[in-house]
Amino acid sequence: AAPPATAPAPAAPPPVVTPCAIEDKTGSLFTEVVVPDFANAPLSMSGALIEAKPAPQCAPKDALALLVPNVVPTAARTFSPGDHVNVFVRLYQGLKATLVPVTVTGHIVDTHGATVFDQQDTLTEKDFSSTAHAADERLPLPIDKLAPGEYLLTISAKSGAVSAQRDVRFTVVAEK
Repeated sequence: AAPPATAPAPAAPPPVVTPCAIEDKTGSLFTEVVVPDFANAPLSMSGALIEAKPAPQCAPKDALALLVPNVVPTAARTFSPGDHVNVFVRLYQGLKATLVPVTVTGHIVDTHGATVFDQQDTLTEKDFSSTAHAADERLPLPIDKLAPGEYLLTISAKSGAVSAQRDVRFTVVAEK
């Protein structure tokens, strides 16, 4: 018999899944971490790094300098007025893809689901490096304009029909 006129497309490789475990005196947490295929996915996003000033130093200042220059991340998720807080993400377009504009949105809701902040930015093809197809986005958070309480920040990136998203919970207090 003759082969079919069109062959089925090869299946995409499965995502990299890495087991992760945390144990201490009070209990254990086991989960899997899915690592995106940054080189081949049409659009992907790194994890969100939070940077705050002032912030306690939790690692050497240049610990991540080769990976994310000019970013000093913090594990803090509680902030007060006067703190200058930014969220950093790196966006990737697949290495075989033609670079296209990407719309990045930062959206914050309070515990009642009410939108308290919305900001949109567009990264053009020129914002992405020609070799790694990566672009950095830094979103300043309006801590001084938020009432004390808990919040959810959603950072989303969209280009055509593809999108990527990261969520970060944080708390604003009147004073530390």
